[in-house]
Amino acid sequence: MSENPETGWLCEMPSRSGPPTWWSLTDTEGDGGYFTSDSSKALRFARKEDAQAYIDEAGWTEIIPTEHQWG
Repeated sequence: MSENPETGWLCEMPSRSGPPTWWSLTDTEGDGGYFTSDSSKALRFARKEDAQAYIDEAGWTEIIPTEHQWG
């Protein structure tokens, strides 16, 4: 990992049977967004509160904000 990794909060859909996925607005796979297994394509927030506000606004009940680092 690099000396100054990038950190952000993602909207994660936990999985009982495999790896989690994260909400993305990139590419064209969905109309207005989709869940991806590639965290580098996920919508990133600077603060947990911002990710939680987005989740609340979307009305999601099983999605959680999770912190990630990329380096």
